[in-house]
Amino acid sequence: MSAEPLAPATPWRMATGAAVRPRPADRGHPPTAAIAVIGYYLPLLGIPLAAFLAVDIAVGEIARRRATTPAV
Repeated sequence: MSAEPLAPATPWRMATGAAVRPRPADRGHPPTAAIAVIGYYLPLLGIPLAAFLAVDIAVGEIARRRATTPAV
């Protein structure tokens, strides 16, 4: 009984026999573009939050001072 040598693995067929589709070289990286766009615009979402907190703290401080100041 003689054993046949295995065929060398190619990009389309692994040594185990599983078919693999190669990725086209000119396709680019869509996740990289999406991450770049999100990374550019995400900090802009924090600006309105910071403005809201600044106004809210100022209004609360004014209300607290008015409430604790004795009326003359």
